Amino acid sequence: MALPGAKNWAVLTKDKSQRFIPLERENIIQFRLGRFAFSSGSLTGSEMAEMLTKHLTRMDNLMRRESRPFSYTIGKDLLSRREITVPAGFVRAKGWWSPDE
Repeated sequence: MALPGAKNWAVLTKDKSQRFIPLERENIIQFRLGRFAFSSGSLTGSEMAEMLTKHLTRMDNLMRRESRPFSYTIGKDLLSRREITVPAGFVRAKGWWSPDE
C-alpha cells in the first residue's frame, strides 16, 4: 500500500470490506490512499468497465482535489463516499493522519 500512496495513485478494488479490517484501514490512513471499491464483488469485467467509463472523470477529479485518505464505493449510477474510522493512536497532522509517536 505504500507505493500507491507515495505515487498518488488510486487504489481500485472489489473488496468492500477493506475499510473495516483494522490492518487494512490503518494502511489506508497511514499511506493516505484514495480508494475506490466496486459496489459488488460479483460484477463481470464488462460491468466494471462500464461503471469505470461512466465515473472516470469524477474519480480523476476526486484524486486531484479530495484530501486523503478517502474511500468511495463505485455504483452503477453514482459514487458514494464511505467513512473511514480512524483507529486510536493516530493523530491528524498537516491535513493527514499518521501514527502518534
